[in-house]
Amino acid sequence: MIGSSPGPSVVPDRVADGYWCEVTGFTDGAGRKLVLATFEASTPRVAVHWTLARLRAMSEQFDPQDGHRVRSLLSTQEDQEAAMAEMVFGQVFTLTVTVSGVVYVLSAAASTGAEPRLPGRSPLATR
Repeated sequence: MIGSSPGPSVVPDRVADGYWCEVTGFTDGAGRKLVLATFEASTPRVAVHWTLARLRAMSEQFDPQDGHRVRSLLSTQEDQEAAMAEMVFGQVFTLTVTVSGVVYVLSAAASTGAEPRLPGRSPLATR
């Protein structure tokens, strides 16, 4: 189980101005950090949906065994609600996956407004 949740359906749809989501890769031995994807979601639910979409997209790049393992992460309603609760209650939701010596960290938390924005991206996405 990922995190702990106060219970189902306790998570409000919106409590912050936005939720910053990020996928970062760390390579073994090289000490390199690569930001692979970013997104600012309007709600914790949208942040979780974006994270699920990234997990699915990543899983297609891996061998079948690793791909299946990655797709199974955050796949239950209970895990998704726990992730949303972490964000709502001010914590950073993180999910770490290691595949072929690369550590991928998916994270989401209330936006501070100081996160770097890519040119041409709207500030808050709703889907």
